[in-house]
Amino acid sequence: MVAQSGWDPASLTELLTSLNREVHLRQETERKPSFFDTHPPTDDRAAKTAAYPKSLTRVSREPISASPEAFMRRLDGLVVGPRAANGVVQGSTFQHPDLNFFVELPEGWKVQNSPRKIVAVVDNGEAVVVLGTVAEGNDPLEGARLLEKNGERTDIVSRTSRTTIGDLPAARTELSVEGKAMLDLTWIAHGGLIYQIGGLATTKQFDAMKPVFEKVASSFRLLTQSERAGITETRIRLVAGRDGESIEDLRQRTGSAWSNEEIAVANGLSVSDRIRQGQLLKIAKTETYISNK
Repeated sequence: MVAQSGWDPASLTELLTSLNREVHLRQETERKPSFFDTHPPTDDRAAKTAAYPKSLTRVSREPISASPEAFMRRLDGLVVGPRAANGVVQGSTFQHPDLNFFVELPEGWKVQNSPRKIVAVVDNGEAVVVLGTVAEGNDPLEGARLLEKNGERTDIVSRTSRTTIGDLPAARTELSVEGKAMLDLTWIAHGGLIYQIGGLATTKQFDAMKPVFEKVASSFRLLTQSERAGITETRIRLVAGRDGESIEDLRQRTGSAWSNEEIAVANGLSVSDRIRQGQLLKIAKTETYISNK
């Protein structure tokens, strides 16, 4: 497929070798192959693809960029790592610059952030907090109506009370889940969206966890200017090397967020290599996030 697309098939081995270097750089301990792996180890794949390209005929096609340098310039500004547009976890807080809200999560809980929701789980797995949007509008009770409409229970709205959190309209209720767990639900209307903060715990643990759930819900508020200014993300930036410069020299001169090893892997170099004058190189810069919304 690579050869038929007009690319150099031999470069696939270089790609896999770079990928393998990245894998080893990220792993704290060497990982052994598992029976459940869907692919052979990357280093094995790199070795096996080294000879095969010699038997392939590369199709001649118009290049997508005029030169390697022109192709690299397409990468300038590419986000590496978490995207601030999906919200950022800072310590035990979650801050979303585009949706303009702040919430404090339980300290020490494991947090997973995705574009659709954020989940915090206690170590023993007996309690979880989930935050996401469930509807559009300005009436927080719409969250209860939607849950009632989509579920088997018909008493959710009647069991829900209106309240306010900060200056935002909100609604709260508690529900039993098949007699085995309890669900603490808070809906908050903000920016034309209805946010749902759900705290789920086993029936045995619910009373102990209820203050934690209430603290998370009550912490929901708008971002301050200083909090917004402190939200950053890391992007690829291109820089020109100086003759004889070391990677350490480059890192210090440019303020790269990558380590020497990461810079070397990203540019297909060894840490000990010296840089040529004008050589175009990728680094990573941590920059203040500017929302487009």
